[in-house]
Amino acid sequence: EAEAEALHAISATGSIRVPRPIGTGVVGEEAYLALEHIDLCSPAARSWEDLGRQLAELHHHTAQDGRFGWHRDNYIGEIEQPNTAEADWAGFFTRHRLQHQLELADQNGYRFDGASEILHWSREKLAGHTPPASLLHGDLWSGNASFTTGGEPVICDPASYYGDPETDLAFTEMFGGFDRRFYRAYREANPPKPGHEVRKMLYNLYHLINHTNHFGGSYATSAQDCIHRLLRA
Repeated sequence: EAEAEALHAISATGSIRVPRPIGTGVVGEEAYLALEHIDLCSPAARSWEDLGRQLAELHHHTAQDGRFGWHRDNYIGEIEQPNTAEADWAGFFTRHRLQHQLELADQNGYRFDGASEILHWSREKLAGHTPPASLLHGDLWSGNASFTTGGEPVICDPASYYGDPETDLAFTEMFGGFDRRFYRAYREANPPKPGHEVRKMLYNLYHLINHTNHFGGSYATSAQDCIHRLLRA
């Protein structure tokens, strides 16, 4: 249901295509989401530029009250993603993204050196950063971005909320797979702000800890290395 609501919200902006939700329900202990079928293929010549421009257009749609969050909690993978609305981005991201994942990691037996320090660092680093409360995809890696047989960009599997547009762009770089033409087109429509390279590491730390809580292994090492790099930055 949460994913269907996010797809409807993105679709309503008219900025970028998503598969149309047909219905949701529960059978026994299993939930389902039925989606429109879309034939997909490799991108056409200008498809990457279109994806960059259309993502920037999505990010120009902002919360009416200017607050960060969402009208309900949702999920990032299988883990609940709290979205209690806040007027302060530094507080929202630090509390509902980093702190939430660090507390889950602690419960799962992953204890990161510098965990309390990185929460304080996050609040301080983001205190002077005042992004728009933009509608986000929320989980935009290469597996969630595709192209129709006609070359039209399609994004799916959102974990949407209103937040800093840089978080979507940061996650596109974590696993790679996005063409440089995508970034050029996006930044022409939505130029980067000073300090975005350091914030990119901070925003992706959220995903590294989330992946630690899902899969463990090398993600825990990568998250720890990221904390150390940020605290030295």
